[in-house]
Amino acid sequence: MFEPKKSMMTVRQAVWLILCPTTKHSEAEKLAIELLKKQHPDLNTAISLAVDFADLVRRRQPDRDVLHY
Repeated sequence: MFEPKKSMMTVRQAVWLILCPTTKHSEAEKLAIELLKKQHPDLNTAISLAVDFADLVRRRQPDRDVLHY
């Protein structure tokens, strides 16, 4: 039986993983995010900002200062 190689993560999958609440991440998902962050310093910053923004929107805290970066 032919089994195709496991494909790489798509951009859409990576975005979903990053924006999903961190409390719902499995250990494998946490590892995948850490590997993404290690790819490039700008990617690390972008992921951190996206996670902070998603948390801000989820918690509806418009007074929180996200410009401290």
